[in-house]
Amino acid sequence: MNFDRWDICEAWWLYARDYHEGQGSWSYDILGRLYRMGYRPPRDFEVEKLTQNGLDIYERLVRATA
Repeated sequence: MNFDRWDICEAWWLYARDYHEGQGSWSYDILGRLYRMGYRPPRDFEVEKLTQNGLDIYERLVRATA
């Protein structure tokens, strides 16, 4: 796994979108933080479009909260 800001933002955004527990949850707050950082994913962005590094980050996030 590499440190790549773009991959990290993409993975966290998808994770927060897929697993947030509603407004007020820590994972929902991630979406707001990314938005304030200027991150704007494409409308059709899905897990399948992640790089291998981004997918590794996403999968670690999912496993860590399972």
